[in-house]
Amino acid sequence: MKKRRMDFRVRWSGLEELYEEGKVRAIGVDNFTQDRMADFLFFQKVRPAVNMIECNTYFQREKEAEYLKQQNITMQAWSPLAAGQKNLLEDPVLCEIAKAHEKSVAQIVLHWLVQRGIVPVVKSVNPKRMKENLDIFDFELTADEMERIRQLDTEHSYATSRDTGKAVTEFLEAAMSYQV
Repeated sequence: MKKRRMDFRVRWSGLEELYEEGKVRAIGVDNFTQDRMADFLFFQKVRPAVNMIECNTYFQREKEAEYLKQQNITMQAWSPLAAGQKNLLEDPVLCEIAKAHEKSVAQIVLHWLVQRGIVPVVKSVNPKRMKENLDIFDFELTADEMERIRQLDTEHSYATSRDTGKAVTEFLEAAMSYQV
């Protein structure tokens, strides 16, 4: 007998019950586009607190960030360092800004997200990098630096282009070898 996948609205109603019972303080969604979020909000009792979507200096998601802000939903960035793709950590603009603040490029990118009101989610198993990833609150990026970083946006996802087994395997191997 073939198993049917449970519709996300059914799963959400279960999360709403947990929220209303006080068993959880917040519930959220993952990778909802603006059109899907608008549809979702129309039919649900409890508004998601967060939408976790891919966001980094090369894929900045300005329109999504603005829409979520209007809806009072926190944007959470997965893959904030582009999983090491496209040599983000060697980007000349980011390196120059990092040098000016005596920070790493990773710290610049993470602070850039926070300064935009976006919560970054970074994966690391390295205690030194974990500490470094938290040490991002003792400086501010200037308007000029924010603009220079804004100009790095390619409006291209490095995640959605992985539509073959080989592409997924290559991405996962790169991501596992690169853990900030």
